[in-house]
Amino acid sequence: MTQKRSSHPLHKRIALHPLTVLVLLCVGVFIVGSTFKAGAEDLTVTAAVHAAVPTSPAVITSFTDQQHTTDQQVTVSGTCPTDTYVKLFQNGEFAGVAQCDNGSFSIPISLTPGANKLQAQDYNITDDEGPQSPAITVYYDNVTVTPQQPSQVPTGLTVSTVDAARYRSGFITVVGNYPTFSGLAPPFSKIVITIRSDPVQCFTVANKYGWWSCTFSQQLAEGLHTVEVVATTPDGRVLRFPIFTILVTSGTPGVQRPAANTSPLTIHASYRYQTHYQGEMWNWDIGITGGTTPYKVTIEWGDGTTSNRDRTDSDTFTISHAYKNPGTYKPTIRVIDSNGTSDTAAVLQLLAIVKPTNGAPITSTTTPASGITNYLWLIWPTYLAIVLMVLSFWLGELEISRKLRMRRH
Repeated sequence: MTQKRSSHPLHKRIALHPLTVLVLLCVGVFIVGSTFKAGAEDLTVTAAVHAAVPTSPAVITSFTDQQHTTDQQVTVSGTCPTDTYVKLFQNGEFAGVAQCDNGSFSIPISLTPGANKLQAQDYNITDDEGPQSPAITVYYDNVTVTPQQPSQVPTGLTVSTVDAARYRSGFITVVGNYPTFSGLAPPFSKIVITIRSDPVQCFTVANKYGWWSCTFSQQLAEGLHTVEVVATTPDGRVLRFPIFTILVTSGTPGVQRPAANTSPLTIHASYRYQTHYQGEMWNWDIGITGGTTPYKVTIEWGDGTTSNRDRTDSDTFTISHAYKNPGTYKPTIRVIDSNGTSDTAAVLQLLAIVKPTNGAPITSTTTPASGITNYLWLIWPTYLAIVLMVLSFWLGELEISRKLRMRRH
């Protein structure tokens, strides 16, 4: 048998060798696998399995309806159902997002002067909405009154200023149609100022030092009015300041800063729930309106790194970042216009949920096998031609063997 095979030409011995057949089979399997992989890369999956819809709403608890504040940079927090995330809307626009963590959420925002309508909405991981909670209105009093930081924590309730004048017991203070009252109370006390003759009220909360201020957003009628100030401390004590009298005249200027000629500085973005593996790139499209150009953009990614950008226009731009470690991150964008400071910056918080790769090394999606997919149109015909050539040699060998056997017989 060995002598018979060695008498064949070299090309036939190579073509009929078992190793040649094995190599052809392996190459065939490799090409078929690459073809199926290339087909799978073009497949788009549109099916979705919806998660359980939230049965209870997200509720804002850090502010009450009609509350006033002199802080432009505030944190809106509240309660939410588990396995949800919460979007915050400010005057109908998306203002930030946070994951519900242990039944609560927290989102920093920048208030605009005057009324700010705030509403929290919870969603599941497939972006299905839960029940809606009532919206609340928070007023940002953009006043020129300087916050007081007393030398010791106040234990009682006092009134310091009435509009631009220092409060004096027994005197009638002349104020404008939208007066501002300020004073001291135990920290985080809830303050209610009531104009008893109308009646109208103003609600606010003392800060951590005990200072409070509240500007009436409803116009007061001209004439004499009696004022009542009541504070409720965090431990439930009710403090009352002696009732006093004010005289409202329309010609008296108040302490509210004049309205700006430009629209409020605002950051625009959108959010839908998504996750990425560590090392993968996150991208968000960001827009800026209002204020005065140029803008200074600072992005705190939440992993200890910060990026800075300068923008000379309001065109939409993309921010990108890759997180090295798994976890839940809250990238926060702060924008300052040419006339602003860090205290007047627009703020927007986003959400990035990064999953672990289970210890597998992070590599590029391009592999040596993927490089041949662009040449499959050439590889397949060449491979089929080689297979047909080997098959023809094999058939020719069988035919010669058959003729030799017939001659012997």
